Amino acid sequence: MRDAQGNPLAIYDVSGSVITLKEQQLYGSSRLGTWSPNLNLTAGTTTSTDLAYNVMGQKYYELTNHLGNVMATISDKRLQTGSSTPYYLPDVVTQQDYYSFGAPQPGDRTYVYLTRNAYRYGFNGKENDDDVGKGTGNQQDYGMRIYDPRVGRFFSEDPLFKNFPWYSVYQSTGDNPIKYIDLDGEEPKEKTINYGRNLVLGNANVNTLQNSKKLFNDNWMGSNGDIKNGLVYMEQIKNNMLPETKIMNIVFVTHGGYELDNNGKHTGDTNFHPDYTNDCIAITSGEIMKFLKTGTSGKTGATELFKKKDKYIGELKQMFDKMGEGGNFVFSACRVGDDPNMGKALQALSGGRINIYVTPDLVQISKGISKINELKLGRIQDNLLVFKTSHFVKGFIKYPANYGDPINTSKNLTLNPTGVALELTTPRDKVGDKPIVTP
Repeated sequence: MRDAQGNPLAIYDVSGSVITLKEQQLYGSSRLGTWSPNLNLTAGTTTSTDLAYNVMGQKYYELTNHLGNVMATISDKRLQTGSSTPYYLPDVVTQQDYYSFGAPQPGDRTYVYLTRNAYRYGFNGKENDDDVGKGTGNQQDYGMRIYDPRVGRFFSEDPLFKNFPWYSVYQSTGDNPIKYIDLDGEEPKEKTINYGRNLVLGNANVNTLQNSKKLFNDNWMGSNGDIKNGLVYMEQIKNNMLPETKIMNIVFVTHGGYELDNNGKHTGDTNFHPDYTNDCIAITSGEIMKFLKTGTSGKTGATELFKKKDKYIGELKQMFDKMGEGGNFVFSACRVGDDPNMGKALQALSGGRINIYVTPDLVQISKGISKINELKLGRIQDNLLVFKTSHFVKGFIKYPANYGDPINTSKNLTLNPTGVALELTTPRDKVGDKPIVTP
């Protein structure tokens, strides 16, 4: 049994009138392992599915490397060792090592515990097709084509061979299995832990969007446009890369602030612009809260302006919902943090799933992000002194996931090209890039 995308969900065996649940896949954001209960589902049997699920030792969890290769599986059972001072060891079910293109290494490099069956998934996390009698792991089903890891070749031509004239039509992983994986038998893809997980959206230069495919090895990718364009871009990332990808960090670059009178006093609520090219549309915290309560940011029969605001607020909520649990959304918008209600409203709009960062200070990304290299080096709100009275030292306020109380970090944020994508850093000045000493 498979889902709409072709992912295996369960395996049943039907023999006469007897129906047996042989295996069920365990999923989180991707496949975690399998449950193999060998459960008789025929009417009149006494074992319930709930009772069977609680039996220890029938769930197998995958331990994979950076390419998704299944290196070992362990069960949910722990093994007690020792008597006077007992301790526990994992129940290792299978263990396997691979040659470069995925053929299992023989001897003690491949291990299956006693009478248990070999695990069905192996190199690149793909399903082993062992029924053909070539031995465990020596033929794999990639979805679009069948693969022989012993020779590193597919049995049929690449359906996308016209896009890759420099490759053999039977090649796998671009003939570079250390760097690439083959997603489905069509084309090689890099697999890294930061694959498309961190985005700069909003006031990003179009060159960043056009060249974003060059950033697969880096933490950050970029797209220009408003919230709607950002939402579309998130879907493109998910569809074109890895279906299980969760966006964990988003920096939304746009305008923000409030109106001032001649004496420098506020004349309106703090707001941000969902479309940085349109100064006529600005969203306040009150409008967000009203939208959550009534479904509209204005009155019943609202004007076209409020209908546009409703659309943007709804799209921002969708963006929050598509992020991974516990992710970080940074509003790179000036002075949005001046209004504590704005942080709380955005927190409510996210359903408390993610961390929201806003600042009461001015905001800019150092050097802008008009070029790929600048995106890699970008620091938010750190060293461009637009006004002599501001040194960008107020830092960001964090509104934590699960509706935590706001935390004034007094720190700026750094976008790192590798490692931890988003970090709190000490504010720096314009000259010499030295830490600012506040009075």
